[in-house]
Amino acid sequence: MSISKTACLTAVLGLVSDMAFAQPQASQENLKRHCIGDYLEHCGQFSPDGGEVQACFRERAGLLTPNCSMAIAAYQEEQKAANPIRKIRAAR
Repeated sequence: MSISKTACLTAVLGLVSDMAFAQPQASQENLKRHCIGDYLEHCGQFSPDGGEVQACFRERAGLLTPNCSMAIAAYQEEQKAANPIRKIRAAR
């Protein structure tokens, strides 16, 4: 199965699609660099833009490489900091 880098990036960014506001370019590049291999190894059977990929990454979080896990966590933290309204809504 041949998957383009764009499709893989879409899959990785789909992991955090609920954070659809501003997406810092550095975080996107870190996700792309550190998580494409994890996507192909653990969740490549799913469409890169589908919700199944998000669920797959969550279910296999313990199998992800440390760099991918850190890239996801950093991306999520940046999104929380960039979107304080979401933090308030989530706290309710």
